[in-house]
Amino acid sequence: MVAAKKMKKSLELVNSRLQRVMKCGKFVAGDKQMTMVRQGPVKLVVLASTHPALRKCKTGHHTTLARAAAHHYRDNGAELAAVCGKY
Repeated sequence: MVAAKKMKKSLELVNSRLQRVMKCGKFVAGDKQMTMVRQGPVKLVVLASTHPALRKCKTGHHTTLARAAAHHYRDNGAELAAVCGKY
């Protein structure tokens, strides 16, 4: 029970931080994401749980080369888009 509450609270924290970035910062979603990772100025890459394994591996590799952080979002892409305000 306690672990479920901690997980829910951490997910809410991630969601609120993502919403803040959407309002105040610069973000790129979709296919342009890899282009931005290769070009340079990336701080964080967020991947949904339904992201294909091969692409997730490639994105993780390029993110590591760019010295950026990668966060694996717990929910699917539709939930991630809803948090980001896309839908």
